[in-house]
Amino acid sequence: MVWMLLLAGTTIADLADYDGAATAQRADELFALDGESNIVHPQDCGLINGYITLNGWLEDIVRIKGLFAPPYHSSDFEFNATFNGHQVAATGNVWRPEVLTRMGHIDSWQFTSRLFTVANERAAILEVEARNGGSQSADLEVAFSFSGGVGKRSRWDFSKPGKPPAATRHEENGILRLDHAGSGAQAAFAVKVPGETGNAGTDGRTFHDVAAGGKVKFHVCLALGPAGMAQARVADMLKDPEAVCRASTTIWRRRVAHLFDHMPGLTTASAPLERLYYRSMLHLLLNEWRSPDFVLHPFYSTGGLNGGCTCNYLWNFGEVYRLWAMLDPRATREHIRAFLNLDLANCFALEPCTGGPLGPYYMINQEKITFVTHAYVLETGDVGFLGETLNGKTILGHLVQQALMHDDLSREAVLVDYGTSNSHLELRRNYKYNGVMADLNLRRIVVFRLVDELCRLAGVNPGVDLAARAAALRALVKRELFNSELGWYNFVDATGTRDLRWTIQMFKALGWGDWVMGDEERTALVTHLMSTKEFLGDYGLHSLSKLDPAYDESDVDNGGPGACVSFTPAVVDRLYRDGCVQEAETIFRRLYWLADALPCWGDSQYADRKDYRHDTPLQNDIQGAAHVQTIVFSMLGIQVNPDFSITVNPHPPKDALPLTLSNVKLAGRTFDVTCRADDTVAVKSGGQTFSGHVGAPLRLPKAEGMPDSRFFVHKKEKAK
Repeated sequence: MVWMLLLAGTTIADLADYDGAATAQRADELFALDGESNIVHPQDCGLINGYITLNGWLEDIVRIKGLFAPPYHSSDFEFNATFNGHQVAATGNVWRPEVLTRMGHIDSWQFTSRLFTVANERAAILEVEARNGGSQSADLEVAFSFSGGVGKRSRWDFSKPGKPPAATRHEENGILRLDHAGSGAQAAFAVKVPGETGNAGTDGRTFHDVAAGGKVKFHVCLALGPAGMAQARVADMLKDPEAVCRASTTIWRRRVAHLFDHMPGLTTASAPLERLYYRSMLHLLLNEWRSPDFVLHPFYSTGGLNGGCTCNYLWNFGEVYRLWAMLDPRATREHIRAFLNLDLANCFALEPCTGGPLGPYYMINQEKITFVTHAYVLETGDVGFLGETLNGKTILGHLVQQALMHDDLSREAVLVDYGTSNSHLELRRNYKYNGVMADLNLRRIVVFRLVDELCRLAGVNPGVDLAARAAALRALVKRELFNSELGWYNFVDATGTRDLRWTIQMFKALGWGDWVMGDEERTALVTHLMSTKEFLGDYGLHSLSKLDPAYDESDVDNGGPGACVSFTPAVVDRLYRDGCVQEAETIFRRLYWLADALPCWGDSQYADRKDYRHDTPLQNDIQGAAHVQTIVFSMLGIQVNPDFSITVNPHPPKDALPLTLSNVKLAGRTFDVTCRADDTVAVKSGGQTFSGHVGAPLRLPKAEGMPDSRFFVHKKEKAK
């Protein structure tokens, strides 16, 4: 019966055909992390399943802290238990995305607990097994505690919900409830002992005369949600908690199988590289929400673990722009439309429950929405999407508007002054980076070029020569902002003062060939990047040069000692695309440690040690998938061209050979790329094999069914 309840709520993704045993073994090998290797602090660890997230406290055998099932929350929730009057410390743990296992002991008793999130439900089950390791029979007295308020939050932003309203306690048929009538929120809890017909008491129970070597087991069932529903879910789970746990594990593994079916698979002689690849890919599942109260299904959040940053920042979503169309084309379209429905000049994120805007303006918005849409169209061939309308304007019209934001068409090119806002780097001290910022103006060039490509693909003349404006802007930025003596770009603050901010953001302008800069600027930037006195650390990149006076040891993401999780792989991406292969490889190796030290990755990590930013609620950042993107599109050199042909130009590390990237699904093709130890390359697609060598690009012709280009021609081009 419980199996049917769970399976009735599954999605197509849940029910993808799969080899259950193979997927289970593969998922456990790739995603499990032993407590001896796991450096995450207990407050930052947890489980999340797209409906609920909670924290199984790593230092205790049974403690659970916080329940979050947006829009419902119990931030101060705590479940705990004592055994023979004692709390049991966890002496070991194993984290897997679908279950947290903790081990501990007191006296002769040995304990193992397993905390499961329940698939497709705002619910969880804690299974506790105790073994009498003594030589005589013994009693085990268990006492439970269950407390917290409950509430409903209408807007889910960067922060975790605050303390909820106090709840009233009610017990009925062995199920304890926490209710708040004003919000209609409810949490429920009950205990079941296998083989017993009724529920165990919610205060506790005693297991008498457990034989030497004997075991006892019980299940704690938890749920959070609207009034009546949480209690009903607990009642359902109590019928057979073990079956619910098995079903939830099966559905999780089917989700993994679905992910593996859509995303490329990597096998390589470099085990650290392979582990990094799959740990990175895991973020695509951890941040996939299917809450019935969200406006999109699925909704891809920036975070969500333990209630932190459940919204969708366009910056973060756009950092992994080349993955979305492979993962879920329909959801990609819906997210693009949702973002374009906002005023992207006055917000930075999409709120999940209302679909409304959050926050002030992030100047990077225009780049990110362009990146996501351009990648979607090229990777799917869905040029027709550009002609769909939204609020009386085509999608392409919206993108042209985004590209021209802040521009002055009466002039050949302008340097945009972004004003006094500190929101680009959000530096914490008195040092600023605002006004006319070089990196943002350089990145406008790329936006012009990409939107120009989309216009030409769609055969739509935007009435503005975007390519010409890009070329003029490139010349203007170099003339006005590039400091040849220092090999860096100035910025001009609100008072008109020229200054320097040695930020990692400048390297995002690399990788676009001659669109953005020439050899002089490129060489100078890379020289600074590779200096251990400036940006290059032992475990990643510093977000500010160590020589910058604004460098702040307490500001990890953009202030110096580390960087946001996507920034370093994004810089590596640009280096590969610019042909700086050795530099790219040197930096990327410094990130391998991430796969073996953290179950998932928060918004920032340090560059000089194996550590992460603790002072943030964002501990499962969707940007963590950027490492997959860098390996697929940069290390393996895969690029979809505007005519829908595909270029493959791999530069894998020597110690990674042989290496195969399989099941790549782009632009109407499915293909595999194999790089051998002798530097030969083979690309297999549709019964054809394309052969070559590392360093010599291979071209796969446009696949059958991809659209024909409908390039428009500017009048002055016609005259040539």
